[in-house]
Amino acid sequence: CSLIINHADKVWPRLNQLCIGLAAVFRHCYANVYLTPHSSQTAPLHADDRDVLIIQTHGSKDWDVWRPPHWAQTLPFADEQLGKDGLHVSEAELGAKMLR
Repeated sequence: CSLIINHADKVWPRLNQLCIGLAAVFRHCYANVYLTPHSSQTAPLHADDRDVLIIQTHGSKDWDVWRPPHWAQTLPFADEQLGKDGLHVSEAELGAKMLR
């Protein structure tokens, strides 16, 4: 079980300033915060419908990052995010692993 704070930049002034600075370069930026206990994960294997920058501030975790599968580009809507809302995605369906 994890605690998720969506759009944490709206309630945390220092995080808001970071997002404002990043938005000057990337046009749009917001921050979510995930507090996840040791030896667990927040979400199953999935693909996001946006670019994601992950900053881990405490503890350690093995992160696996894949290139999006070529067909993921044909799913532009949030309700089509792979691995979320019942749309299962397996490792075999993903592209090459970029980071481990």
